[in-house]
Amino acid sequence: METELRKFYEQELESSFKFSDRELKRTQFCLDLAAQVIDGNYSDSVADIGPGRRLFTGMLCETPQKKVCAVDIKEYSGVKIESINYQFIKSDISSISQSFDYTFCFEVLEHNDLNRLDELAKKIRSVTRKKAVISMPYYEKPVKTKGHFFTLDTKVILECLAPESSDIYLLYREHGFSYIFFVYGM
Repeated sequence: METELRKFYEQELESSFKFSDRELKRTQFCLDLAAQVIDGNYSDSVADIGPGRRLFTGMLCETPQKKVCAVDIKEYSGVKIESINYQFIKSDISSISQSFDYTFCFEVLEHNDLNRLDELAKKIRSVTRKKAVISMPYYEKPVKTKGHFFTLDTKVILECLAPESSDIYLLYREHGFSYIFFVYGM
């Protein structure tokens, strides 16, 4: 499974450094959400799990956080980050040993096997001291998307992600996709 995921990222993400308007718009939405979650509080550490091309990570480095960590299985970076508060941690989600004040995991879990969803969501919450935000694409109709190993639907939400999240669910709709955000308060 990890080999398939690694292969996908090597082929797809390294092919282009250009960010689409859609990607920039969604990243800005995520950054605005992060600002609401952090709510002006200075934090010792913020993690971006599965940052892909590091656009969100780079934007986080521009905020007054003591340390911004990108956690990924691959040392790939679409955005060159030159910040004294930036740290890269090469790790699978399940192997993270460090803890963070705030943890963000945007559109990552669907790239893993559905059987691991609950385990990975719990791991993210366990390494978070204050709040964690997990987002995933939500399809109203099942769609096979390259690189996604399952489709998030209402049943999966209710069984795996919703029970332990706070009552904040934010939907972001764009170009036929919906993204659902789970905010976990610690």
